[in-house]
Amino acid sequence: MTTIWLDEDTGDFATFKAQVETETNKADWPHAADVQKNVLIYDGDMVRAAAGDRAKRRAVMAEWARVFAEGPGVITIKGALDVATVEATTALFEELIAEEKATGAGAGDHFAKPGANDRVWNALEKHCRKDPKNFIRYYSSDAIAMASEAWLGWGYQMTA
Repeated sequence: MTTIWLDEDTGDFATFKAQVETETNKADWPHAADVQKNVLIYDGDMVRAAAGDRAKRRAVMAEWARVFAEGPGVITIKGALDVATVEATTALFEELIAEEKATGAGAGDHFAKPGANDRVWNALEKHCRKDPKNFIRYYSSDAIAMASEAWLGWGYQMTA
């Protein structure tokens, strides 16, 4: 039976150790292009092609759901986004962080003292307002949508 609620008595170190030491076998994951350091690597072109084919899309997402639930728990999608979009998004977040630091608006996060980490609260809205075209390019990614739906289901919502 699967444990739903975790507490201090949940889990077993020997089981955890066996799970993390399990070798990922590419033959078990037919849509993967490669395995590196037990991480499944998927090809971005394959993902985009699958996104336009209902049966293939479902097959890839079903595989990813298994990866997340029973397999290595992580995927990499090589070429998921174009480099220019990622670089523009990174620059935008660096600009937002600098603006918040300069105005004293940066409030840190829940995990460290203020100033130890950078965090942009309400990042989705701020990203969209600052550069709507980049926001659309970044978040309309087939890879992000398919991975999110594979794990969270069709009714998922993005939030920050």
